Amino acid sequence: MKLSELDLRVRRDRREARQQWANELICDPNVATVTVEHAAWALGISRVTAYKSIKENGWLMEGIPVIRIGQTIRIPTAHIRQTLGLEITQ
Repeated sequence: MKLSELDLRVRRDRREARQQWANELICDPNVATVTVEHAAWALGISRVTAYKSIKENGWLMEGIPVIRIGQTIRIPTAHIRQTLGLEITQ
């Protein structure tokens, strides 16, 4: 099935909006951890790649640890900001 130009544009806009929202969430000093999906969006990797890395290595990326609470996995925003070279402005 071939996607129309409009469908492709809508998908691209949604992807960009998700990434922008994730970046704003990562930079919020009141947010200590985020989900794997949010971290993946902010880092520009796929959700599948993020979960695969966590399963194989025990971390999201080198320098970005994971916090496991039962079956829940959370990613510390401080480590994501450090990896991306972002500063918090309050």
